[in-house]
Amino acid sequence: MESKITALFQMHSEKKLRAMMALVERCCDGLSEEQVWARARPEANAIGNLLLHLEGNLGQFVGHCLQGQPDVRERPTEFATVGGVEKTAMLEALRARVEQACAYFAGVSEEALLRTVKTINGEMTGLEVVYTVVGHFQQHTGQVLHMVKAEF
Repeated sequence: MESKITALFQMHSEKKLRAMMALVERCCDGLSEEQVWARARPEANAIGNLLLHLEGNLGQFVGHCLQGQPDVRERPTEFATVGGVEKTAMLEALRARVEQACAYFAGVSEEALLRTVKTINGEMTGLEVVYTVVGHFQQHTGQVLHMVKAEF
């Protein structure tokens, strides 16, 4: 049986990630493909870049580092892409990664949260990885929200 703190961590991590995904989807609902790929400046990211980045990050940290799946992430491409990927496809891929992560969070054991894994940021416990990816998702959700409110 898992401790109360493990159960609370599982529940809160899943709840927070789902809430941020819902906010990203609401932000993107009324945007055209052109708006999704619009950049305020050439060196800035478009919302599309952030969607690709969030999907890649979840896949690498949760899928690869925590679940042992192959690491297929191409991080530079997430930021170099300037269009050509449909909003619907990006949201579907991101939603699938969120669901994968939430399923992992719901069943993660205390032992797995305490286990150390290798990441691109060095060694981290499973708990640190979950905390990092949820916080990372929240940070970029805020950027998407800001971009939609400021520009569209």
